[in-house]
Amino acid sequence: MTEKLVRDKIPQIIKDETGSAPDFRVAPISELPGLLINKIIEEANELAEAVENGNARDIDKELADVKTAYDSLMLTLGRKPEQIEEVQSKRDSERGTFTRRIVMNFPKS
Repeated sequence: MTEKLVRDKIPQIIKDETGSAPDFRVAPISELPGLLINKIIEEANELAEAVENGNARDIDKELADVKTAYDSLMLTLGRKPEQIEEVQSKRDSERGTFTRRIVMNFPKS
């Protein structure tokens, strides 16, 4: 059986829709960073699919899902939005952003 982190209300939604309680557990806080990283990867893959399909509504939904998982990871790791934004601003200033669409070729090692 495969486990994955789901939003807090999902077990109740499933119970309401099916009439039976789904099998779930509450993860210890020590597992949460890894679970959230896996969730971010899952949502990023779903976002890539939505972009490929060109569905604006799905793109918005998947961007929101990525952001929710990211925000939860940031809080779980004890980081504050302002702290990350400061680091982001510094990195953007020093290294640039992605607005110029530069794609580099790297030799295979």
